[in-house]
Amino acid sequence: MRTLVIYSLLISTAQVSEPAVANASPATKPQEQPDVRQDRPLTIKLADGHTLGLRGFRVLAKHGLSDAQCGVIIGGQRLMTLGEGETEIYTCDELVAAGALPPDRGLQRIGLIYDWSTRNANARTAVILREEHGRWLVDTSTAGRFDGVPAGRSIPALRRALR
Repeated sequence: MRTLVIYSLLISTAQVSEPAVANASPATKPQEQPDVRQDRPLTIKLADGHTLGLRGFRVLAKHGLSDAQCGVIIGGQRLMTLGEGETEIYTCDELVAAGALPPDRGLQRIGLIYDWSTRNANARTAVILREEHGRWLVDTSTAGRFDGVPAGRSIPALRRALR
């Protein structure tokens, strides 16, 4: 069982199984479905006082250099956060913490702390989400900035680094 820490609460994860293809004939080979694991839903109180639902997930599937990618469902929006794009080299191992961060120029932000690995290394890093025009985006300008450093190990440490 994995654990997810948010505001010092422990939250376990559940595996979500994908349905098999019904009545597949021997001539029809079903497409292989990736193994998707979802965390329990979380509620995060943003700096502006609003609350927001967030649910982490992990997809075990080869994508570029990554063997597993992570993402979140936030406010009804599905967002890939680690193992694609700027972080394609990382294999996402798990989301370990999530929490509100201080706003930046009036934009609300959320920090996500992940454990990741490659063939040669493993570390913990932070991914920062920011809200723009009612949508959440990964702040790609911070990709790799928090790899293996103290500021990327916890939400409180990340908050201190961003002040």
